[in-house]
Amino acid sequence: ATNCPIIGISHTGHLYHNELTDWDPLDLKSQINDKVKFIEDYLIKPKNENKNKFSIDQNTSLIFIGHSIGCYVILQILNSLDKDVKNRIKKTIHLFPTVEKMSQTPNGRVLTFLAKFFSWFIYWLIYF
Repeated sequence: ATNCPIIGISHTGHLYHNELTDWDPLDLKSQINDKVKFIEDYLIKPKNENKNKFSIDQNTSLIFIGHSIGCYVILQILNSLDKDVKNRIKKTIHLFPTVEKMSQTPNGRVLTFLAKFFSWFIYWLIYF
C-alpha cells in the first residue's frame, strides 16, 4: 500500500441526495469551471492558506483520469490552469474519450463537413 491520496470528482449534479429540493443541470462550461474551482481551492492553495478540511502538499504530483466527456473536461481544465500547476501534472489518462470518436456521431458528421467546407471558404476569402 502507498500513501497516495485519490480524489474523485463527479460531474456537478450527477449525485442525488434526498435533501435536494431545487436542482438544475449545469452546462458543460459550468461543469469545467466547477472543476477548475475545486482544483484551485483544494489542490493549489498551500495547506496554511486553505481553510477547508482537505488539502494536499504543494509538491504532490497530480494525475488526472477521465472517462468519456470527462476526457474533454480534462483537456479544457488543462487550458485553464497556470504553468506552475501544469508542471505538477505528471499524466492524464483518458478512458474511452468522447472526443476520439466525435466525428463518427450524427452531429459530429455534420460539424466535420461544415468545418471542412468553411475552412476552404475562409482560405479562399483570405486569398482574395
